[in-house]
Amino acid sequence: MDISLLREFQLDWRLAGKAERTATDYTKAITDLFSQHPEPTLCDVKTWIASTTSVVGRRKRGQAVRALGKWSRACQWQRL
Repeated sequence: MDISLLREFQLDWRLAGKAERTATDYTKAITDLFSQHPEPTLCDVKTWIASTTSVVGRRKRGQAVRALGKWSRACQWQRL
């Protein structure tokens, strides 16, 4: 994955008037995912989400993945 896309994601998130803290947290979470799985499969993502013991942490990881996926579809990125 091209990490510069995460910076663009973060900027687009903030330009849309959404919380800067959320953009930062999502970017950190996705960076963690890609550091563990450079080319993640669906199974890798699910395993990564489940790997934290915190229910809140799992929910936040899932939200980060969904937000990035929604953004990538809107930008018509074929593959992150």
